[in-house]
Amino acid sequence: MTTELDGGDNSYPTVTVTAITVTLIEHCFSRRQEETAMEFYTCLLEKSLMVDDASKKPLLEVLFKYGKRSEAWSLFHNVFVYTNGMDSEHSERIINTMVNELFKLDMSKEAIDSFDGVSARQGFFKHKFRHVPYANIITRCCEDGNLLSKANRIFRKLIKENPSACKISTFEEMINAYLKAGRLDDALETANKMVDAHLSQVSSLLKS
Repeated sequence: MTTELDGGDNSYPTVTVTAITVTLIEHCFSRRQEETAMEFYTCLLEKSLMVDDASKKPLLEVLFKYGKRSEAWSLFHNVFVYTNGMDSEHSERIINTMVNELFKLDMSKEAIDSFDGVSARQGFFKHKFRHVPYANIITRCCEDGNLLSKANRIFRKLIKENPSACKISTFEEMINAYLKAGRLDDALETANKMVDAHLSQVSSLLKS
């Protein structure tokens, strides 16, 4: 259900019942009214066939913020297992939120597994991921020197599938991580790939 608040001139954005309910849920949690918050949450799930795309990310953040991990996992699972029509922008925001929240909880394995699971299912989605989710999890992994091998695997998958989609900032992230780990050969190889990828992109633009 959607309510238009436009003052007759479309000057205000559309506000959904779901968005309002998510705000009420967070308000109740912040006032330590957990029972009421969960009643709103249960009501939202029962009365809505599907939480609207724009509200999934803030709802996921609220659930994590107030320790409702099982509910957050369930929401995330339902988004990517039972839906396939969500646009890439919203799906990217949700996977990024899930990854970031799990890293905050020192659950890097679960974060990487969640990313891999969603990434493996992209063939079933209407819109595939762009660069952003890959860059986000690569950055999270590079921040922990013990996860450089994981960052390397995800990075290589990205440049293999679509090197021109890999932004310079992500190449630089990997180069710096390799240098910090003393892996000079890998740093040099990545620098060369960065040059090749973006020269190819420039060449394509000139030909178009």
